[in-house]
Amino acid sequence: MIFHGNEDNKMKAEIVCIIDKSGSMGAIRQDAIGSFNRFLEDQKKVPGECKFTGILFDNVYKVHYDGKDLADVKPLDQSSYMPDGSTALYEFTHAQIAALIKEKQEKEKWEFIFLAANQDAFAVGAGINIATINTAGFAPTAEGVADSMNYASNSARAYRTGQIPQAAGPIPLGGQHASPGPIQQWGTATDNKPVTPSEWGQ
Repeated sequence: MIFHGNEDNKMKAEIVCIIDKSGSMGAIRQDAIGSFNRFLEDQKKVPGECKFTGILFDNVYKVHYDGKDLADVKPLDQSSYMPDGSTALYEFTHAQIAALIKEKQEKEKWEFIFLAANQDAFAVGAGINIATINTAGFAPTAEGVADSMNYASNSARAYRTGQIPQAAGPIPLGGQHASPGPIQQWGTATDNKPVTPSEWGQ
């Protein structure tokens, strides 16, 4: 999810990554860590001011970075990305989520990039107002994770530099073809209430 803070300055942005760390990610844990870290390294090379917000979720969520300078964000590792728990259910209806996304897109020029495995990413994305060009479906394999994060990084770079991103497909993503067109506990908080953001794993 990319936020342009200034329409006249495409080099100023915020990247918000909402990353699944539910138990199902355990089988591709190292692939998820490596692919995210390559995304992070790639984005640090893009010129211009950029803030970063990082959230990990399973059945609860944790804000680990909130508006941090991208250059100061640390990579994930085995201690900071530990899959467990179940996947959280929507706290809002699809209609409410779609309305919130549309509002951010129209009023604040946000761009949402949606990556999903084991579901029809394009139907789900379209249902919450995410454009197909910003959507990728992938198989939960090493290749699928790497390809999807590479797509996300290319799209983020395009938005940050004022270009038009390329659609995810039709290209193979870990054995599937994309249609054209993101918890280590802090303290004891487990009820999704806001907490003071910190670094991964703290």
